[in-house]
Amino acid sequence: MVAHARPRVGPDWQLGQQLAFTVLMNSYTPDGRLVRADVPLRDLPVGGDADGLWVIDYGSGGRTIGVTALTLVKVSVP
Repeated sequence: MVAHARPRVGPDWQLGQQLAFTVLMNSYTPDGRLVRADVPLRDLPVGGDADGLWVIDYGSGGRTIGVTALTLVKVSVP
């Protein structure tokens, strides 16, 4: 598995503001063959195991300063 992120910086973004990300995952066979590309994830992965990745879901407001609740989500790999 490989997770990769693309920052989303719009024309109104200003220095000091938090960046939003589009986070995607690619999965591969043990010999390196691509199985799935650009599977969307809710946010950056914080861990993983043989079956998938663990991602924090910050809710509808996304990753912001002062978040009071979040959910740890398991994303299985096909």
